[in-house]
Amino acid sequence: MSLNQVLKLPRYQVAFRHKALSESERSQEAVAAWLRVGETKARKADCSSFNASRLKESLSDLRAMTRKDPELFSAPLKNTLAQAGVALVACPHFPKTKAHGATFFLTPEKAVLMVTLRYKWSDIFWFSLFHEIGHILLHGTKAVILEGSENNNKEEEADAFARDCMIAPKLWDEFVGSRHFDHKSITGFAKKVGIAPGIVVGRMQHEKHLEQNQGNDLRTRYIFSK
Repeated sequence: MSLNQVLKLPRYQVAFRHKALSESERSQEAVAAWLRVGETKARKADCSSFNASRLKESLSDLRAMTRKDPELFSAPLKNTLAQAGVALVACPHFPKTKAHGATFFLTPEKAVLMVTLRYKWSDIFWFSLFHEIGHILLHGTKAVILEGSENNNKEEEADAFARDCMIAPKLWDEFVGSRHFDHKSITGFAKKVGIAPGIVVGRMQHEKHLEQNQGNDLRTRYIFSK
């Protein structure tokens, strides 16, 4: 299938309408090529039929994987999602795609979740993963959802899903309300809620509780391997 044919597929049209990003920042051809790689790999993936309830039930297991090294969680992560009917496709970032991830359904029975390691920080990877799961559970099967498309409300909903799924709002409010942020308190909180300390640091930086250079010793980087 050519890129011109991919550009014309109905399910991809949402991904090619850019209001948040200009054409100079994101290329339709690059997005088409990236999505085509994901589709090709997903067709070969062995998955059970899509089951939203099973995907929801797996969320606690996925959270626990954030505390493991990639060589320990890679296979279980892929298998857990496959059992819920989601083909996980890790694909290198393509220039001018400006994407951490995307979701779409190849068929009503197989969802595709594409992730890239664009910035390599592990907390960004996991937030992106839960964000894309949010799209799958909240926004149905009709079209590709790609970051930076015109679906601003859907992006906000997926962000909230990822944020609250990884850390319960009440626990987060109690933690940041204490205003006591040091290595011990951050690692202790992360252990209490069952996620990697780097995820806590990444969110604290995002919400301006920490400066961008604070706490980075608790964050880790992943290296994409083919």
